[in-house]
Amino acid sequence: MVKVGLGLLAALLSLPLLADNNAALEEEARDVTEAFMMSLKSSLKASLAEGGPVEAVQHCQQLAPALAEQYQRKGWHVARTSMKLRNPDNAPDIWELEQLIAFDKALSEGAAPASLSASVVEPGRFRYMQGIMVAPPCLACHGESLTPEIKQILDARYPHDKARGYTAGQLRGAFTLWKALPE
Repeated sequence: MVKVGLGLLAALLSLPLLADNNAALEEEARDVTEAFMMSLKSSLKASLAEGGPVEAVQHCQQLAPALAEQYQRKGWHVARTSMKLRNPDNAPDIWELEQLIAFDKALSEGAAPASLSASVVEPGRFRYMQGIMVAPPCLACHGESLTPEIKQILDARYPHDKARGYTAGQLRGAFTLWKALPE
């Protein structure tokens, strides 16, 4: 009885430490997401300026995985997911799909795009997601009316592409991150 009581007491005393640790992990995840997003965005803008949308498609296909690899070396697994996939390797798992649905619902109810984030602690890892909104430059490759040249390159590189037909301001998907936690 004493062991159970002491174990329960230890668990209750550690709750504030867990909350502080989760807040720190969430802040770190936001920072990683921001850095990843800014690197991707600036590189894609440069590709668009240099060679137009065709260059950007080619560049993005190679760049996003390379950037994600940089963050894996820092302990974070970084990826993107969506309900309308371009790359089937980025399919959401159950938790990610639940968050995407919740983000979409929150947006439809008037939530600010910046508020679209979620985190959870699972056995052995911390997870974080942040929504990706469709901005006007995204429409060249994800919009409702794509040029024949863009359609051709997307069809060739992504034969099962569903990431088309968006308008500015819609939820494109989310950055999804996780980090292993010490046992």
